[in-house]
Amino acid sequence: MPKAREALALIGICVAAGTVLANATTVIVALPDIGTTWSMQTTDLAWVLNAYNVPFGALLLTGGRLADRLGQRRVLLMGIGVFGASSLLCAVAWWPGVLYAGRAAQGVAAGLVVPTGLAMLAVIYGEGPRREHAMAIWATIGACSGSVGLLSGGLLTEVLAWRAIFAANVVLAVVSIALARFVRRDDVDHSESFDVAGAVTLTIGLLAFVLGVSTVRTDRGQAAVALSATVAGAVLLLLFVGLQRRSAHPLIPLGALRVRNLAIANTAMFIVVGCPAVAMYLLTLYYQEIHAASTLVTAFLFLPVSVAVVIGSMTARSLSGRTSTKRILCAACVLVFAGSVLFTRLGEEQSYLTEALPALVPTFVGMGGAFVCLTSLATRTSHESDLGFASGLISASQQIGAGFWLALLSATALGTFRVGSGEATELLGRFDRVFMTLAVMALTAAALVIAFVRSEHERPRLKSSSAD
Repeated sequence: MPKAREALALIGICVAAGTVLANATTVIVALPDIGTTWSMQTTDLAWVLNAYNVPFGALLLTGGRLADRLGQRRVLLMGIGVFGASSLLCAVAWWPGVLYAGRAAQGVAAGLVVPTGLAMLAVIYGEGPRREHAMAIWATIGACSGSVGLLSGGLLTEVLAWRAIFAANVVLAVVSIALARFVRRDDVDHSESFDVAGAVTLTIGLLAFVLGVSTVRTDRGQAAVALSATVAGAVLLLLFVGLQRRSAHPLIPLGALRVRNLAIANTAMFIVVGCPAVAMYLLTLYYQEIHAASTLVTAFLFLPVSVAVVIGSMTARSLSGRTSTKRILCAACVLVFAGSVLFTRLGEEQSYLTEALPALVPTFVGMGGAFVCLTSLATRTSHESDLGFASGLISASQQIGAGFWLALLSATALGTFRVGSGEATELLGRFDRVFMTLAVMALTAAALVIAFVRSEHERPRLKSSSAD
């Protein structure tokens, strides 16, 4: 491929990936404005995030295999196209259900774009320094996407309206498609099997189960909806397990769960990732509902989050050669615990430097370190040919865990509080128990690591364990 065409392809892939990754944070600071539009309850508002996170996590396991089956270029263009169309639907949404549907479609598109884009870079740049350079660019985009998403979301909402966030996605999708067309057509592996039934049952089952958890109410009508959705989700997930047992090419080889470090890494990720996800949601409500901060000011207040994550990640990497991953991971979880406890000091009088910032820093430094350690733990005990699966599984646990805990805690702790209702003091009174729950979750993750993680030198054996 000529260098100019190669560069344009790289830009197109990175713009597409950066857009879908930033999309996870662009709407966070706009949530109160979205809630005010339809007088939404905090539980329903959380689904603006969950409807994106859950399909994204589920499709991370299947996007790469679908690209192998249909062709990477085709799947990338399809994913970007779906993302652009669903963003347009979100921009013109006339009631919350339409917005949820658009966000879910965005999550599906993200689950196609991210693994496919990463695989395409590996193919385009081959082995050696050129691939390392491309991967460094990819990693930088991932690290910066959170901050860029917060700032762009705050700016667009402040200057225009929350709908402008999704309109901007449409423009970026068009640009990405124009540039991604410079990627050369790849060979399609028709021998690669794709578990359609497994992908459908997993995605819909997770959405239904999380929906059931998030609609816990005291009135009978909502209780019936919650029970029905939870049961339907559980049945679909059990069906998914049965399909995986019979499939010749399962999405999740059930034998993988017998590899202890892989199983514990994913369980710990599922638990501990709820801490930053819920904290960001609560802090957005805290600043905009209680202290009437603008969306742009709120976005700037969150900037230390990205810096803290980078510091935590770099520190964990630098310590990995001097001490065990197990010790670093335990220390990271303790930092998340400490930050969650410090969040309980938030009060009606706003004091960012003495209350919020001292809690934000340890929480997200700890999360940065935990992400690195858990990913390393999951992939270190995997056979070389299964690294893609192990990486996809730990990323899926991250996305799905964030959606699950946000749904559960917003339903059980925040209840039926309505955004823009003027009863912000009542909301603050519910924060302490949520943050203490997050602290317990961080300690639980640390306890799992201490009790069950094996030696650093456990030999890779996922491939041999994948047969049932």
